[in-house]
Amino acid sequence: MSAYVARQPILNKDEETIGYELLFRDSYNNTFPRIDPNEATSKIIAQNQLILGLEQVCQNKLAFINFHELGLLNRIPTTLNKDSIVIEILEDVSVTPELVEACKELYKSGYKLALDDHDFDAKWQVLYPYVY
Repeated sequence: MSAYVARQPILNKDEETIGYELLFRDSYNNTFPRIDPNEATSKIIAQNQLILGLEQVCQNKLAFINFHELGLLNRIPTTLNKDSIVIEILEDVSVTPELVEACKELYKSGYKLALDDHDFDAKWQVLYPYVY
């Protein structure tokens, strides 16, 4: 099985790389294919955790992984090492009480969360206590 992933460095305020956002690709073309975002996340995890290891892909830095609503509600991130990943909450999720509860539980379990492509809309304020 071939594994394709694009890595985008995540920098701190001192411009040091603290991790890499892992972006699913299905070929050498550096574009996101037209597939369900939950399927893309599943493939990122399967291809890079099971085949290569996230630590190797991210050079022992944090792996920032996009999770869509269904993945968060089903607590899919709990299958990964909480010390190795940052859960990115995609910008097109519905901020429902169920989603907030899932994020709160992940946070209390020691997972780091981040808002992907954050736009400062007021709907995100309820998640601010739980984001990295």
